[in-house]
Amino acid sequence: MKKGLSITRAPYPDNNELFFFIEDSNGSIIPIKQTFSSVEGYQVRMNIEAPESVKIYRGELINR
Repeated sequence: MKKGLSITRAPYPDNNELFFFIEDSNGSIIPIKQTFSSVEGYQVRMNIEAPESVKIYRGELINR
């Protein structure tokens, strides 16, 4: 990964959504919404929403 973003957020109930706008190689903007739905002990549950044309994979599940 050549470019990245690191964000720190306080765990407030009304502070649980992040919106990202990612530009693809064609110049199209892809909206991504990340929602933190719960924090239980050392686990954080989050949801990622993107257009249906965007595939989302967890890195550890991809065969390298």
